[in-house]
Amino acid sequence: MMSFFYAFIVPTLILGLLYLCIIESNGLPDWMERVSRNSSSLWTYGIIIIALLGILRFLVR
Repeated sequence: MMSFFYAFIVPTLILGLLYLCIIESNGLPDWMERVSRNSSSLWTYGIIIIALLGILRFLVR
């Protein structure tokens, strides 16, 4: 039951609060606009980090 909570409820709450933040401020906050300009590098580094964490997890087991 707790895994369901962590998998669905928590991300839904986070996305809902983020949505409310955007709606209340009538647009994206400044930090989101700065991040969205660098989205390609964020994707690249995110994929690299996910791959490295997967390799580390494999090596630790």
